[in-house]
Amino acid sequence: MFAAPRIYGRTATPLGMGNSGSSNLANKKRRLHWPSRNFHKEFAKPLRCSYALGSAETFRLETLYSGDQIVAAQSLNPYQAFEKKKPLGPIALFIETGGPGGAEKVVFHLACEYKHQGIEVVVITLREGWLTESLDEARIPRELLTSTGSLDVGLPFRLAKILRKRGVKILHSHLLDSNFYGALAARIAGIAHVGTEHGDVHHPSIKKRFLSTKIRVMSALGTRLIAVSQFSADRLKELGYRPTPLVITNPIDTATFIPVDSAAQKDLRLSLGIPNDVEWVWLHVANLRPVKDQATLIRGFARSSLEGPIKQCLVIVGDGGQKESLVKLTQELGVTETVIFAGFQSDPTCYFQAADGFILSSLSEALPLSILEAAAAGLVVISSSVGGVPALVSKDRGFLFPRANDEALAKRIVEVMKDKTTARRMSKSFQDFVLETCSPQAVAKQHLEIYAGEIK
Repeated sequence: MFAAPRIYGRTATPLGMGNSGSSNLANKKRRLHWPSRNFHKEFAKPLRCSYALGSAETFRLETLYSGDQIVAAQSLNPYQAFEKKKPLGPIALFIETGGPGGAEKVVFHLACEYKHQGIEVVVITLREGWLTESLDEARIPRELLTSTGSLDVGLPFRLAKILRKRGVKILHSHLLDSNFYGALAARIAGIAHVGTEHGDVHHPSIKKRFLSTKIRVMSALGTRLIAVSQFSADRLKELGYRPTPLVITNPIDTATFIPVDSAAQKDLRLSLGIPNDVEWVWLHVANLRPVKDQATLIRGFARSSLEGPIKQCLVIVGDGGQKESLVKLTQELGVTETVIFAGFQSDPTCYFQAADGFILSSLSEALPLSILEAAAAGLVVISSSVGGVPALVSKDRGFLFPRANDEALAKRIVEVMKDKTTARRMSKSFQDFVLETCSPQAVAKQHLEIYAGEIK
């Protein structure tokens, strides 16, 4: 009776074999060569087959049998066939904020992907909010730390205590201050540290004091910094980070932003309060803050409405301190009926599906998630030419305009309205790029490769 070999205490199952466990058996004597020495057994029956260990480990072996007993085995890569792979987890993701925002979405997507791959993961935050609620819904373990505010000297020690308690092997932090405190905590805990810079280095404020010092400390402590765009990577180098930062794009849930057919889109628009006679819907998704410059967005849209060949509307999804002044601006410009303030939406997917195009008007960006989400949904993208956006929205993927220039924005909108065929061809090119490179699976794979290289 055929006996399957056991590797690391588990029985390997032959692939492509019947219930009897039989395969093509030759009756000739066989000499089997290993790299370091030769095996030779008289009257042995050679057998070729593949063995799978679970779903993740697969080895192709050339086995030599005498009766039903293995006397030798050869892998296609003999040095690695029996090498036991070190487990990668547990991994801790650390971020100071609770969201909602781009960095918090990145943390959530990575945590979900690691959990899906069977990797032990915990998320550590300093605040509760959208992120912690989403983690609880996804049943992802989390820890909440308290902080006394800026320059909290005790925070690295409290964070290190959690890392030791959970047996964390690598800490991956997000945002500037989390990266700084994470570097200190990882050194205290004696583990590897990876940090992602999402754009804080481009608009330092009082809260971001000692910016260069923090970057240099991270560099000295051996933190492996990742930038979400080449624009941010260059800024980190200017601030004194060595070696050259890696560049990895943000992940988005590409499976969520699936375009719908025209009938479903029409129904969606009616349910969202979009007038029935509107032929083109522009979408903007962002917090209503000065850096997002929604004033330029509304002025540019109002200009284009006077010149454009078809009726259009603008839906603004988001909330913040600028809302009152922006509503007043729409009244002054006479576009209250075609500019819709939808407020904050925890899941804006339906708005992406209801829209035709997307406009970003920010004064500063590293790599905005909203543009990637718009591209995944197949929307035509117009954006201010800031930060890492131009490298993403190339001339064959979308349209750019100088920041804070509502006249230039209006011209871009009219250009799209007059040649929708070309615009949609560009949006398809952008969509293909994002679906290939920005899925959680693709981005997590790059991060996991970095983790594996950092773990001692």
